[in-house]
Amino acid sequence: MGGTKINWLEWGSEAFAKAKKEDKPILLDISAVWCHWCHRMDEDTYSDNEVANIINEKFIPIKVDNDKRPDVNARYNMGGWPTTAVLTPEGETIAGATYIPPVQMKHFLEDLYDVYKKDKSEIKNKLSQISRRESIMSLAKIEEVKLNPEIFEDIVDNLVLNFDMEYGGFGIEPKFPSSEAIRLLLLKYRKSKNEQYLKMATKTLLAMYNSEMYDKVENGFFRYCVRRNWTEPHYEKMLEDHAELLRNYAEGYQASKDEEIKKAALGIIKYAQEKLENKEGGFFGSQDADEEYYKLDLEGRKKKTPPLIDKTIYVNWNGKMVSSYLYAFSVLQDTHLKEFALKTIDFVLKDCYSQEGGVCHFYATGKKGMGGLLTDNLYFASALLDAYEIAGEQKYLEKAKELADFMIKNFFDKEKGGFRDISNKHENLGKLEKAEHSFIENSFAARFFVRLYYITDNEEYHKKSEAVLKLLQTMYEYYGIFAATYALSLDFYLNHAMVNFIYSKKDEKSKSLHSELLKAYYPSKIIRMLEVNENKSQIEKLGYDPNTFPAAFVCFGTMCMPPAFNPEKLLGILAKQ
Repeated sequence: MGGTKINWLEWGSEAFAKAKKEDKPILLDISAVWCHWCHRMDEDTYSDNEVANIINEKFIPIKVDNDKRPDVNARYNMGGWPTTAVLTPEGETIAGATYIPPVQMKHFLEDLYDVYKKDKSEIKNKLSQISRRESIMSLAKIEEVKLNPEIFEDIVDNLVLNFDMEYGGFGIEPKFPSSEAIRLLLLKYRKSKNEQYLKMATKTLLAMYNSEMYDKVENGFFRYCVRRNWTEPHYEKMLEDHAELLRNYAEGYQASKDEEIKKAALGIIKYAQEKLENKEGGFFGSQDADEEYYKLDLEGRKKKTPPLIDKTIYVNWNGKMVSSYLYAFSVLQDTHLKEFALKTIDFVLKDCYSQEGGVCHFYATGKKGMGGLLTDNLYFASALLDAYEIAGEQKYLEKAKELADFMIKNFFDKEKGGFRDISNKHENLGKLEKAEHSFIENSFAARFFVRLYYITDNEEYHKKSEAVLKLLQTMYEYYGIFAATYALSLDFYLNHAMVNFIYSKKDEKSKSLHSELLKAYYPSKIIRMLEVNENKSQIEKLGYDPNTFPAAFVCFGTMCMPPAFNPEKLLGILAKQ
């Protein structure tokens, strides 16, 4: 493990047992392969002889990979990477920081070791007084909550209030992409036809693309920028960011028809194809930060070794990228996007999935890693639904249902109404003893389950979506612009378009109408694919004629429109709502 002078242990029962037996505090280092300052911490601080001696003598050192253990990171991150945290042998946080240079680290370690040895009872008393984030949820009486559509407008207003009118984006600095906020602005534009929201979204998209945040030599986006004007980027390139940004730029192009926004989407795809696609299926996790390399032109880079690509395949990020590839296919009609997305689904199902255990978190060096995380099952299940709507294959819907049932059984919290981030069978070391309820993941779960309900008519999925939305309504105000993901899900639940699409796989008109349905910018549409041969009985049960195809039956709530038999009629219906 990293840090050559330190006897690092892996996160696990052995390390915790050793800390308790020897009565030593734990030094927890959370790092990432793409993180520049994590490498600096290893090279500068953890390679210092005095620092290493203090740690090896007085602490139990544990090193955790952030990407492979998001459950640990969610509970112990001190505001960035690396995270440097000192814990009790039971796993409670005493103190922490991020990057610490060698001289300061010596004082930090000695002081905290003395505090631990001299004031154990005081530390225990203070820790017992600290309220956990779940306490907010425990106060909520979910059964009394009624969903409030006006919250959508409240969250949009907050985005406008925080929008940077000069440079685009939100807040002052540092500047992150804020992908869900951009999606919400685009959705608000579609609903209101108010150009203000479109301008805010496109200003941000173009500002990022034309700034130092975008690699103009090899394509792709860096993770974020330190300065308000999108300068001084942190140079790591992340699969998750590219998945979210590809969706942003694809939707941005749909809404604006701006060719430069389309060019940015194509640049993301080019980067992913050249650097992140695994030929057997799946996307690699990240590319390392290397400021010196990325500041060179093409000729200069040819003389250097490119930054390391982490070839670990993370299922949650792959789920997001599959969804974005499929969405971009519907907009750009590049068949490679669809084919590689479906190839990735097949890869994950083959190597990372079991009906009893759901999907694993990562796959590396021919082996699957740990499982039991909501994030992987949720985003991959959503990708399966996207594949069903685009490819029309029943097998994807069946797998999505399997994962939905798995999530309800293993992650749903009947007491609080939301989904836990770890399964009820997960390890319970340290703060993993208590589950978190991720606001972002629960927001997305509400969207997924309401989609699945309207496709399958399984009332259980509807109940879960409603319960999650009610829970999150009690706390969305705490999340600022990050509440955008809740607004998207709330609006999806309340104002979606349900499309029963009757078609024949062999019919060219069916393919054409389906293509136009996918291409239409209507983010809150749900498509139930009804093939005239495979789903004949279901078509008849719904009251439709299986001999009349292709046909799109669109309903907005309880208001159902006359059938659309051609693209013009279909687009006209969607445009009116």
